[in-house]
Amino acid sequence: MPIFTRSLDSASLDPPSDSEQYLPHPLDHSDFHNEVVTSNQHKESVFDVLLRIQAHSHQRASHCEIDYLRYEAISYPHWANERMAPIWIVNLWIDSIREEYPSDQVKLPAGSLLHLHDSDLATNSLGFEHHAALGMILEGGWREPGFHIFPFETHLYTIMGERPFPIPITKMYIALPEYLVAEEDVKEQLCLSSIGQRLDKEEFGVRPPLRPWIRKRNWRHPAEKKIKEWAAGRNNGFVEEWNKQFMDKMM
Repeated sequence: MPIFTRSLDSASLDPPSDSEQYLPHPLDHSDFHNEVVTSNQHKESVFDVLLRIQAHSHQRASHCEIDYLRYEAISYPHWANERMAPIWIVNLWIDSIREEYPSDQVKLPAGSLLHLHDSDLATNSLGFEHHAALGMILEGGWREPGFHIFPFETHLYTIMGERPFPIPITKMYIALPEYLVAEEDVKEQLCLSSIGQRLDKEEFGVRPPLRPWIRKRNWRHPAEKKIKEWAAGRNNGFVEEWNKQFMDKMM
């Protein structure tokens, strides 16, 4: 998974060091470490710290980042229509032969803890936006062509690759491809499509919607100019500014 970092004078595609991948927002911004050492020398990731803080705020049991199964997914804000319900779409890259044998895929029943991340978005924003949602699949939901959609209890939602800060959204939805749905959670009734899924003649089965940078050859990030400035080390405050803009839009 490509991860980008910044140089002092230009955008760089070099892999970041261990200390550059995540910069904690609630902690001191001068602390360029992605791990926090507690009094007993146990190392916590920045997500571990944020998960613990969020769990305390919402008075629920706390989990560590390692407890969540990590899945590549399409984050809600970068759909073609941002007015749709906040649904993350799990987007596995598997070949058609394996998809014909769903028993080979690990099933995700209600109660599963997932770490959804959008590395495709990070790739197309120079590492600036790297949306991540950690939470639990809940019972209920509905079925659409190719997908089951479940309520998703959000334990932590961040949008930045640098200095992640919790976005105060506690409930979303998650769209699971049918081959990941546990047998006990399969629903019989089929609803109309609402997430833009498509049937590609060259591929097997129903696929997620295309990303905007694939649909439009000349797609540009709406904040491309400022992101390039940030990548060149000239606009460090844009991280907080973008967080605020996103929260104002979502809330």
